[in-house]
Amino acid sequence: MKTVFVTDSGTGRSKKDYEAEGIYSVPLQIIDEDIVYQDMEDLSKAGCIALLQQKKLMKTSQPSPGVIKELFEQLKADGVDLIIAVPICNGLSGTTSTMHAMAQELGLQLITFDTYVTAYVQDYLIRAIKRWYEEHVPMEEINVRVQQVIASCQTFIIPIDLMHLSRGGRLTANAARLASLLRITPVLQINQSTGGKIDTYD
Repeated sequence: MKTVFVTDSGTGRSKKDYEAEGIYSVPLQIIDEDIVYQDMEDLSKAGCIALLQQKKLMKTSQPSPGVIKELFEQLKADGVDLIIAVPICNGLSGTTSTMHAMAQELGLQLITFDTYVTAYVQDYLIRAIKRWYEEHVPMEEINVRVQQVIASCQTFIIPIDLMHLSRGGRLTANAARLASLLRITPVLQINQSTGGKIDTYD
């Protein structure tokens, strides 16, 4: 069975970063009003931060369904039977659902893992799963190992600009002003217990 490994730019790495490791990646979309950027392809981390510092109200979206379909069509043409994917977590994105819809349409077998987080853990797991699979570790054991990693992870988020959260609708303007006045900084979390959604920790 010909198997390939797929992730997305939620890992913080570009398609090119993964090429040497034989892993495929699709870019998330970052939207600045009418401009749609392909994350880590035509907009770097530094570029995204620069736009945020300009008070741009950025929005994010899952990878374009067309991009996912194009990749899966290419993989099918290359004789791939199984895709093992670690996309950005379900709590933040519909990427997993889109991947399953495209795989079903093309008659490809797809196994996905929800990390309940993103970034480093997502990057670590796609590489670890590939290594374990190539070492002929049974899928049942791989799943156990993945769940152990996920259960051990806790991601904290400390926002720098509370007014940005207010502009994005994640915090009321009054709450942002009050928190700034009182010098209160919320500590947010994302993990398995939050279902992969950002929630208040303290």
